[in-house]
Amino acid sequence: MAHTNFQFTSESVSEGHPDKVCDQISDAVLDAFLENDIKLGIADDSSVNTRLGCETLSTTNKIVIAGEGRGQAPFFKKHGDKTVVNRELIAQIARDVSHKFLRIGVRTSIFDDAHMMSMSASLLGPDDVAIGFSHSGGTLVVIEALQLARKNGARTIAVTNYLGSPIAELADVVLCSTARGSPLLGENAAARIAQLNILDAIFVLVAQRARAVAERNLSRTMDAVRAKRKT
Repeated sequence: MAHTNFQFTSESVSEGHPDKVCDQISDAVLDAFLENDIKLGIADDSSVNTRLGCETLSTTNKIVIAGEGRGQAPFFKKHGDKTVVNRELIAQIARDVSHKFLRIGVRTSIFDDAHMMSMSASLLGPDDVAIGFSHSGGTLVVIEALQLARKNGARTIAVTNYLGSPIAELADVVLCSTARGSPLLGENAAARIAQLNILDAIFVLVAQRARAVAERNLSRTMDAVRAKRKT
């Protein structure tokens, strides 16, 4: 019997989606190996160059980096036998969120350098908002930047895992990510994904408060880059 009704479904994975974050983590691990080969002058066709198969798996409160590979010192001397994803990856995730805000006309700045954080915080005022991320709540450079921003009159938001932490005590608003710590991953990728989801929720709320403006700016920014894509 022929069917006359069909249901079509599809999945769209955008920036900030856990699948994208997992891809970024895997890419960061591979980049660290390849960067080490370049530093050591190891040729692509060498018998000792990097060989890596890496997949990142995520679920609630847990990130697993799976696979196998080989790499030369000093990568393993620096990191031991566990791969550590550095903060450059986290900054990239923050830049993805900044990109979302820009699309609706909200300009943001992302800094992962202590000096840049302090300089930016010193220029904030009552019309600005400073958001600090610290899973432990005790990251000194983030706390100092948030303190300076608040001293200058800016509203401060802390995204952390611990409500009673130092950063939570100084911020005007505290958002808890409630992700378990993971000594294996160092930077705690599970916490970063939880924090990213929190930022996505903030983004939606900001867009809804001025929906007409957000939609107009979204249309303008999409038009600005449409010509740069091949169809």
